[in-house]
Amino acid sequence: GNPESMKLRNDLWKAGADKDYIAWGLAGVNTKKAEEFRVKHFKNKPNLIAKSYTTNRIACNGVICRYGYEK
Repeated sequence: GNPESMKLRNDLWKAGADKDYIAWGLAGVNTKKAEEFRVKHFKNKPNLIAKSYTTNRIACNGVICRYGYEK
């Protein structure tokens, strides 16, 4: 989520890179800039939103799936 990686994501988006790969590249990045990127580019694309939070680690996905449901 550093400035250089966020710039790269924006540049790749503008260049027409595969959106799935850009979304997967955000998995695990929970910075304000990453959230702004998700809202700007994925707000009407639920599959990309999900991919941007999904990792290949089951423990992390479990936490993500529960997020917002805790009391």
